This record gives sequence, C-alpha cells and structure tokens, in this order.
Amino acid sequence: MNSAQKKIQRRIRGMDPYQFEQLVSEIWELYDYETTVKKGSGDRGIDIEASKNAPYSQYDLIQTKRYSENNTIGSSQIRNYSTLYNQVPKADIVILVTTGYFTSEAERLADDLNVKIVDGDEISKIIGKHSHKLNHLPKNTKNTQKGDLANNSSEENQKPDPVDVNKGDVVWTRSDQNKAEIVKVRESSGDYIILVDKGEYKTKRTVKKHEIAKNKRDL
Repeated sequence: MNSAQKKIQRRIRGMDPYQFEQLVSEIWELYDYETTVKKGSGDRGIDIEASKNAPYSQYDLIQTKRYSENNTIGSSQIRNYSTLYNQVPKADIVILVTTGYFTSEAERLADDLNVKIVDGDEISKIIGKHSHKLNHLPKNTKNTQKGDLANNSSEENQKPDPVDVNKGDVVWTRSDQNKAEIVKVRESSGDYIILVDKGEYKTKRTVKKHEIAKNKRDL
C-alpha cells in the first residue's frame, strides 16, 4: 500500500460510523448499484442494501465496521452475518467492509460461508482509485500532488454557486454535460441523487449541488 492510500486509511478510520456507511454506499453507486443506507435497530445487522438490474439482477447486503487499525473481526462475527442469507432469502451476496482487519480464521470461514470481506487495506485502495468521484470522502484524502496545490485551491474558490432543485426536476451535470433527473434529495447532506440519461442506458449517482446546472447554457 502506497503513502497516499495510507493517508486515506488514516482518514476513514477517523470518520464516524454513519459517515463511513455513506461513503461505502457511494462506492457501490459508482458500480451502478442503487443503494439504501439503513437506520435504526430493525435493520437485522444490515447497514446498506445495494441492488442493480443490469447486466444482471444483483442484491447485496452490506455491513460496515469503522474500526481502528488494532481492531480485528473474528470468526464469530462472520458466522453471525452469514445468517443473513437465511433472514433475507433474496440476498445474492453478504458483504462485510471494515477499516480494520480480519483474523485468519475469519478469512477461512468467510470463504466457506460465502461472506465476501473487504479489509482496511482493500477499501483504501478502492477509495484511492475513485477518490475524485466520492463526495463523502473527507477533502484532504483526495490525491493531490504538491505542484498542484495552488491550482486546486484556486479551483475550489471558483466553484459555481450551488443549485436548489426539487425531485423530478431535469438538470444537466457539469462533469460530463449529461441530462439528468433529480430522483432523491439526501436530507442529511443536501446532496442530490440523479438519474442520468446516457442514451442507451440510465444510471443513478450522487452529486453535490454545485455540480449541476438547471440549463445546458449554464454549464
């Protein structure tokens, strides 16, 4: 793991658990999943539900554990989460994502019980690969080269004004200039979940208010 990924790892271990859930949810959305972050005591140990219909139907149950470097997940926790297959029969995959690590026994049992595991090293690598697309990633974890610090700061100051729209409104995305429909507003963060029309297919993703425009001429 390189130095940039180590910095990301330290930062995500400092996030609160719910923020980490949102970040993991956003990562799955990058792979064209529609996600729901669960709340409350009635979630049966499920933090995130993730589903998609193309190119095939897939329904994932994700549990996140925002742990320190010294916290490990053992075989008993793997066994507990494997029961989700019985509790939610339509589940295709049960996934456990942690910023910590798994014991060797837990890794062996996860393989036997078909529980997919992602440890702190692996999630840091995934985040590093997609850092420029992740709105819930703390700012100073994004990859920045020393020579670009002044330019990045200038670009931050030149961000367009945030746009306020409602569910059902049609907008344009600044990053790729695609037409999109607002399908949901995250109440906790004020971000928009948009349905982007890319011609042959449509995809959902989360964007910040300043990343969209009401009219194409405003891009």
